Amino acid sequence: MDSRNPSFLEHFQCVGTGAAFAFFIRSCVVLILWLLRKWIMKRYDNPHVQDRPVLWRHLMKVARFSLSREKWRDADPGLIENSFQADACVQRDFSAPTVKANQTKVSLLGHATVLVEKQELNILIDPVWASFVGPLGLFGPRRQRPIRPLASLPRIDLILISHDHYDHLDLTALRTLCDRHQPLILTGRGVGSIILNRIPKARVVELDWWESHQHAGHRFTFVPAQHFSGRSLWINNTLWGGFVGEGATETFYYVGDSGYQEEIIQTLAEHFPTIDWALIPIGSYEPYEYLSIYHLSPKDAVRLFTRLSIKKAFAVHFGTFRLSIENAERQVNEFLQARHSLGGRAHDFILPVFGADYVLEGKR
Repeated sequence: MDSRNPSFLEHFQCVGTGAAFAFFIRSCVVLILWLLRKWIMKRYDNPHVQDRPVLWRHLMKVARFSLSREKWRDADPGLIENSFQADACVQRDFSAPTVKANQTKVSLLGHATVLVEKQELNILIDPVWASFVGPLGLFGPRRQRPIRPLASLPRIDLILISHDHYDHLDLTALRTLCDRHQPLILTGRGVGSIILNRIPKARVVELDWWESHQHAGHRFTFVPAQHFSGRSLWINNTLWGGFVGEGATETFYYVGDSGYQEEIIQTLAEHFPTIDWALIPIGSYEPYEYLSIYHLSPKDAVRLFTRLSIKKAFAVHFGTFRLSIENAERQVNEFLQARHSLGGRAHDFILPVFGADYVLEGKR
């Protein structure tokens, strides 16, 4: 047995090995606790659908269909412009700086980012200015068309955020908006925590499905949608949905991201028998056998428009980010074909020019 005292180097190696082992154990404990926290966190589900977005299955389908996706082709601007020649019900107004009483100005800025201007309230929906919709704003689908500068926006009083996906929640843009305008933010359960982690001074109200919040003489209700949530490997820990806004002169409906679901639509029809105008998504639906659970196709969008007896609607969620197989040209063409089935009401479902203003007259 060697009774000599250990050298400094041997002592250092011994301590170093022990410290490394202790660090490894602590890391494992932290990881297990983190996983348990994620596991026991509130999870949300679509009550009317059995299929859930299991990660490995989702990745396999994305890999499979990414090999067959169409080459990106933008929609012909003339095709969009010409589709409005008979839209006598909607006035295109590119220059009016103010909105008169009982009027609402609607502008699709890009994807699902919509500016709604009223005399008493300006609303921004799902504001996204990132060049890429993915982590850090550096990865994921690239923006295919420009968007007006954030600095050009009017005063923003209220922001509605439907869910936490990167193409609907841009934290960098949201920070800038909060610094400049101090708006109130309405969103689903759990999304507020994501926002406050990055923007501690943000004014956020989280809502469950069918919960409402009063603001500036309007009532905003967070309504169900058939979709999912998640900004990482962890999914459905925050709530997704749409919004119904009710004011003195009109009721509007923003669908958010959703597949066509008859039970949800029936309940919406019972709660809101009159919807004056709506924002309805028409893109990111191929491969349809998979994505139809979570996104409306143009045919589904027209069916929803008809089913809820919506007076006017604007198509959104198209032509900006490549999120699925179909390109922008196909999205627009299939929408115009589906809209044709509406007959005399075809131009009540509007395919908006990006950045253009549309003025709607409310009830007096």
